[in-house]
Order: sequence, then C-alpha cells, then structure tokens
Amino acid sequence: MTDFATIDFETANGQRSSVCSVGVVVVRNGLITNTFYSLIKPEPDYYAWFCQEVHGLTHEDTDNAPVFPDVWRQIILLPSSLSYAEKSMGTYYVWN
Repeated sequence: MTDFATIDFETANGQRSSVCSVGVVVVRNGLITNTFYSLIKPEPDYYAWFCQEVHGLTHEDTDNAPVFPDVWRQIILLPSSLSYAEKSMGTYYVWN
C-alpha cells in the first residue's frame, strides 16, 4: 500500500469521546505529502493520570483548544479517496 492516510488519537481519560489530540499523515506513492495535528478540548474535560503518563498532555495544553467537531471538519477536507489506518490499544485497523 503506497497511498494511504494514518490517523492517531490521544484521549484524556477512559472515555472514547475524550479526544485531546489528533495527528494525520497522508502518504502518496510512498512519500509523506501532507500532515495535520491539533490539540482538542476533551469531552468530558478531565484528565486521568494514566492517560497523562502516555502522552504528557494536561489541561494547560487543551484549555483553549477547539472541540472535536471543529477539528474533524478540518480533517475531512483531507483526501477521502485513500485508505485510512489507525491503531487502537495495540490493534491496527484499515478502512476505505
């Protein structure tokens, strides 16, 4: 697979809706052609210590960040004709 996008989310706590950052990398012909990263104000807005140990993000990082729907509107402008890959809890997922 030489054309794809990969997406990575970090969460603030055990709730899947508590996304506090996202990164996207677009690859075409085996070369990185686009990247995107944003901090996100998590919902619910609290940080669990075990999540902070993984990514190091805190309230100070995300207090003034946009909420997920606003960030997602920017992500969906990235190429949609690509396969997307994502890792969650050690498992990789690929979708079109």
